[in-house]
Order: sequence, then structure tokens, then C-alpha cells
Amino acid sequence: MKKVAHQGRALFTCRREPQAVMLTVDEYKTLVKASHAADRMNASALELRKQFDEHLSALKSPDAGHLLREVSNTVTKLGGMVKAGTSF
Repeated sequence: MKKVAHQGRALFTCRREPQAVMLTVDEYKTLVKASHAADRMNASALELRKQFDEHLSALKSPDAGHLLREVSNTVTKLGGMVKAGTSF
């Protein structure tokens, strides 16, 4: 208990193999908070991937090659503006 109080956690082993961990309540709360943050980041990454896959699926249409060549051959006048996203 002294080690837990001093370091916030203690590892228990059997024949040099980790068997159990004891944490202070503060250390446990820190781990739970980090886990929730990681879950939110993972959910955001999955949503971003879903959106990317939806946009990429447009390349599977039969006329995708023709449309891509048409866009590539079009002269665009930016007029000092940047075109990005779905606005162009």
C-alpha cells in the first residue's frame, strides 16, 4: 500500500510475470479519462473514413474516367480565391 500511495500504482508478479495491478482512485480516473478520449478520437477517425469512402465511391461509376478527364482539361479562373471542398 505504501508503494501505491507513493507511486499511484503497483504491479504484482508471479515468477516475474505480471499478474495484477493496484491503482489509486486518482490513477484509475486518469486512465478512464484517457480511454474515453481515445474512444472519441477513434469515433471521429471512423466518421472521417466513412466520408472519404463515400466520396471515393464516386470513382466507381461507369463515367468516372470521362468526368475526371473533363475536370482535368477545364481551365479554371480562380480570381484570387481558393476553391476547395464541395464548392467547385
